[in-house]
Amino acid sequence: MDTRRPTSADVARVAGVSRATVSYVLNGSTRQSIPESTRARVRAAAESLGYTPNPAARALRSGRSTVVLFVVRHTPYGSNVGLATARLAERAAERGLTLLVWQSGPGQPLAGAITHLQPRVVMSFYPLPDADLGALAAHHIPYACTAGSETMSRREDEVSALQVGYLADRGTAGSAT
Repeated sequence: MDTRRPTSADVARVAGVSRATVSYVLNGSTRQSIPESTRARVRAAAESLGYTPNPAARALRSGRSTVVLFVVRHTPYGSNVGLATARLAERAAERGLTLLVWQSGPGQPLAGAITHLQPRVVMSFYPLPDADLGALAAHHIPYACTAGSETMSRREDEVSALQVGYLADRGTAGSAT
């Protein structure tokens, strides 16, 4: 039994087309003139194989991650944080982003996580230590924290919309603040 993830090469083989054609079809490119029958064959092959694009490969090609890293270090994870996290995840998904919650303990610097994950943005409820802020700045990753801001008194869904919107608008440009 083959347990590896299907690739675009597998889709191309099954559809009888090139990998470039698979890429054009599955990315919705209109730069190439591809007959609708070929497009349908590629989509059918991808569906039959259970093919989904590899997010890491897409991030590498585009130079932009779709990960929003939400740091909950030293944060009691109760219903309020759970609700806020769910709202953040919803708001991120609306923008094609994926929220990843990172909960660490003492002695686990954020630098390792951001090196491996290369998130588009990092968020937290409370200010991060200077070492973490330095790592974010070194990787040019925008950062937003709600502590001490006007958003702390707003409902969780409003906070989520504000944070994700702010960060999505900044993209990968900018520095940690």
